Amino acid sequence: MIVINKDKSVEHVTQGQKLRLLLNKNMRSVNWLAKMLNVSPTAVHKWIKNENKLSAKRIHQIVNVFDVDIEWFN
Repeated sequence: MIVINKDKSVEHVTQGQKLRLLLNKNMRSVNWLAKMLNVSPTAVHKWIKNENKLSAKRIHQIVNVFDVDIEWFN
């Protein structure tokens, strides 16, 4: 996803930023998502920080948990 800022600058939104947005928008915690995906909270934090890349399997799980279109997440 690309965002155009008020000053007309363009920035790329990372998958980690999108994941953080989903958590905030749905008022859910990292711990909650970790339980839903059967992973550690540390794994979720690493995805948010873009330290680890999300696999296709995890992306599918996340979009199902939050009921969003997969195209939005990619």
